Amino acid sequence: MSTISTAYDNLVTLMGTTFSTHSRMPNPIKPEENDEQILRLGWGISILPAAFPSLNSCQWEVNREIQLILSRKIEAREDDAVNRADPQKSLLEDQFTLMQAIENDVNLSGSVTGITATGDNGIEYAFLEKDNYVMVRTNFALQYFENLI
Repeated sequence: MSTISTAYDNLVTLMGTTFSTHSRMPNPIKPEENDEQILRLGWGISILPAAFPSLNSCQWEVNREIQLILSRKIEAREDDAVNRADPQKSLLEDQFTLMQAIENDVNLSGSVTGITATGDNGIEYAFLEKDNYVMVRTNFALQYFENLI
């Protein structure tokens, strides 16, 4: 198995353990297209572009971008500013929990040389047929080597 497959599996385990009350998104690339029950408390892993700084006869160095997505349902009415802020704050608390989990396993159980948070895309809204949701996509850089032999 390749390094990225192991790292991906380790990320799934980390996210599933950290957010055991949440549901995994089957479509993390377009979170708003997931079932509303999943978006109520959801998480996903989206694989983004990579750079290949070096390649030698034995190893291929990879710097891969990923997004770890978290979502929550907005329970308040549109005119209730105070209670509409609650899911946003909860989402930021979820993100803080995510950052702590990553910090406690920066090598993803030995599968990567490092995982570094690079920022997020801010709080996003998804307005669906029945309900409204907030989400945050936290961006990370994975550094790892693939053995070619």
